[in-house]
Amino acid sequence: MDGRSMSSQLNPLRWAKSIGSFVLAFADDLTNEAVASKGTPDGDKEGEYLVPGCCYLALPNTECAYTGSKSNYTCPSGYYRQWWYCTEGSRRRACAECTTSRDNCWTGDFNCSIWWWA
Repeated sequence: MDGRSMSSQLNPLRWAKSIGSFVLAFADDLTNEAVASKGTPDGDKEGEYLVPGCCYLALPNTECAYTGSKSNYTCPSGYYRQWWYCTEGSRRRACAECTTSRDNCWTGDFNCSIWWWA
């Protein structure tokens, strides 16, 4: 031995393992984002759409109506548009709901939820 401990000689292996874990986690995140952007894995069944984990929507299976862009979602009479942003990995998402609350997005009765890439 040249005076270095065995653990210091293994550091490159630990580093490679950490990089490998990061790459696998990144690839998994990309796969999940691809599925989220295209709907459900088995082809957009009516009444279902995949929601990013960071949104925590009240009604994840009840998408709000919209015209053109999802950011133009509409709420029925008596409900107010409330939205916020969240980030997963390097992607920013807008999350939104129709609620009876005028002041915030986490109280009131909910009618629908929606999200889009921001």
